[in-house]
Amino acid sequence: MWNLCCTRAPKDQVIYCCQLAAALLVIIVGLLNITFTEDDTCLWSTLVSGAIGYLLPSPHIRRDEPLLPDPPVQC
Repeated sequence: MWNLCCTRAPKDQVIYCCQLAAALLVIIVGLLNITFTEDDTCLWSTLVSGAIGYLLPSPHIRRDEPLLPDPPVQC
């Protein structure tokens, strides 16, 4: 538990909020640099796409459903 703004917050929440703020800062600065400059757009687009990929949840497959909609029938 950490003291944060006169309240106690779990360490995991503080770390999550700091990572989220850093990722949003990279996205905003990257989009501004892509929009207003013509130099190094490849660098900034890579940073923006990496930050967005970090924020999106990873896909997962449910184990209780078959992978294919119509599995083959054994004879």
